[in-house]
Amino acid sequence: MGKKKQLKKDKAHQSAQAAAAADEGADPEPGGKLKRKAYEAELEVLQGELVAMQEWVRATGAKICIVFEGRDTAGKGGTIKRIT
Repeated sequence: MGKKKQLKKDKAHQSAQAAAAADEGADPEPGGKLKRKAYEAELEVLQGELVAMQEWVRATGAKICIVFEGRDTAGKGGTIKRIT
């Protein structure tokens, strides 16, 4: 199996796991806090997507722009340092 197919397969599997975890810990109020388990599952999926995008950028030499939005002391600076 090629690298791209394996990444897609892993991503689909992670998305399914995150959806199941999110359903278990779903908050009935929109905009409410996520349950810790659901948060961790979603974070893992999103981190995987970020790594896949970083690999794609390195492989293709593409230029991207990422916009960070958040209040002061929300951790934007630390996140930017980690991904650059």
